[in-house]
Amino acid sequence: MIAALKIIKVGKSAGILLPDEVLAQLNAKIGDELEVVLTPGGIAIKAKQR
Repeated sequence: MIAALKIIKVGKSAGILLPDEVLAQLNAKIGDELEVVLTPGGIAIKAKQR
């Protein structure tokens, strides 16, 4: 799956808008924590283990 994400300003930080399809693939919902993992090809995003 390839999805275009948008970076937005949140206070003095930045946030990324995730489409519903991406949240479904991650099995994540609003309020959940995600992990960003550096890989040789870039990054991977996965739902943090609960």
